[in-house]
Amino acid sequence: MQPYQPIRCDLYDELVLLAMRHQSCTIVYQDAAHQKIVLEAQIVDVYSQNKQEFLRLQSGTILRLDTLVQVNQLKFKDGSGDFGNF
Repeated sequence: MQPYQPIRCDLYDELVLLAMRHQSCTIVYQDAAHQKIVLEAQIVDVYSQNKQEFLRLQSGTILRLDTLVQVNQLKFKDGSGDFGNF
C-alpha cells in the first residue's frame, strides 16, 4: 500500500459530522487495484492510528481516508489517484 496522504481538514470535519448524524452515506473509494467501489453505509467512527486516518462503517468495514473518492457530495479526489480541487 502507498504511503498515507492526509486529507484536507475541512473534509475530515465533514466526515466527523456525518458520523455524529448516524445517517447512511454513499461512499466511493478506490481499492488496492484502483477500482472504484460504491457502497451505501453509515459511518460510525473517524479515527487516527499509526499516523493514518480511517473510517469505520457500521458493517465493520474500515477504509483509509486517502482511498476515498467521494462521500455523498464531498469530493476527495478524482479517482485517478490525484487529489483534485473541485
